[in-house]
Amino acid sequence: MRSQTIQVGGMSCNHCSQTILCALKAMPGISKVSVSLEKGEVVIDFDDTQTNTQTISAKIVKIGFEAVV
Repeated sequence: MRSQTIQVGGMSCNHCSQTILCALKAMPGISKVSVSLEKGEVVIDFDDTQTNTQTISAKIVKIGFEAVV
């Protein structure tokens, strides 16, 4: 299990943070997601045998936000 913080750009409201939360929770290998609108970041606990930070960041970008690991 691994934990990673990703800076997310473009979040402006609670709907944005919920969109990210739901999208990431649906990904295989992710066990915990915490989104902070105030800090502009996402903290993810994931199984690195099933996914990686590049795939997670790509998902964030795909749904319309910026991601910086």
